[in-house]
Amino acid sequence: MKSKCHFKGAFFELRKCLYFPFFVLSVAGLNILFFMSEGAKGADGKGYSVWRVMTLSSHLSLTERIDYGWLHMWEAGLGPWTLLAAPVIAAAGYIYTNSEEKRNRAEVFIKMRRNRISFTVSKVVSGMLSSAITLTAAYLLFGGILFFFFPKPSDYGESFAEVIKLMYGDDTVVYVLKKTAGVFLMGVGMAIVPIVLCAFIDDRYLLVSLPLLAAYLYERIMQRLYYTTVGMEHPETVEALNIEKLPYLFLRQQKWLSLILLAGSVLICFISYHLIRFRRKDEVL
Repeated sequence: MKSKCHFKGAFFELRKCLYFPFFVLSVAGLNILFFMSEGAKGADGKGYSVWRVMTLSSHLSLTERIDYGWLHMWEAGLGPWTLLAAPVIAAAGYIYTNSEEKRNRAEVFIKMRRNRISFTVSKVVSGMLSSAITLTAAYLLFGGILFFFFPKPSDYGESFAEVIKLMYGDDTVVYVLKKTAGVFLMGVGMAIVPIVLCAFIDDRYLLVSLPLLAAYLYERIMQRLYYTTVGMEHPETVEALNIEKLPYLFLRQQKWLSLILLAGSVLICFISYHLIRFRRKDEVL
């Protein structure tokens, strides 16, 4: 019965976080980031966004270069700048909903109707799922749009067959499904910082700016790790720590370390949220 109560609470919170206007705006915002990411480099070495390449697609010999292919452009959407802002945009519905509930004291009444564990589970699970669903939906929409503008693997000639097989395997559908599952897990990982910040910060402007700062610092730390002795001696560990590699999780041979680290991060998120929300002195409950 308790687990059923947890599930109902999480589903109710998820519905609030995925309120349709917020969901549409988040998906649109993420797609703007995807399209602004660097899609390919020109002959002059200058980088061109996915949107720019798409608008010029009718004037380019797309099947002469693999980096003009649909799958390559789809992957290019998850660029460095995208991953910097994506955590905030994907969790926008969760951030706004929780900020409003704390501002108008509605959260106090929610706590009165649920026990502590149920409250924590519903808030954390809804945050992770809403972020993951939003990111995945936006990325699938992005891929669906690109599908009509760029060549598919089957459109390339025999000269590219071996390279395409090496990059994407024998079955494109399986590759897309595995990539989509990885993006969903990346959405879960991206939600951890916004969820923990929502536990002790009420100001929605701070809830927008601080995850951006955290994402930037994380990106810098990962860059340093790759170029230090730790990165040279333990590349698989650094790879597992890098959230940017989660979309490729099910395409790699070694995936268990990444899954264990993600599960550990989720557990820490649950514990942190629970301790913070029920130890605050400025609340009635």
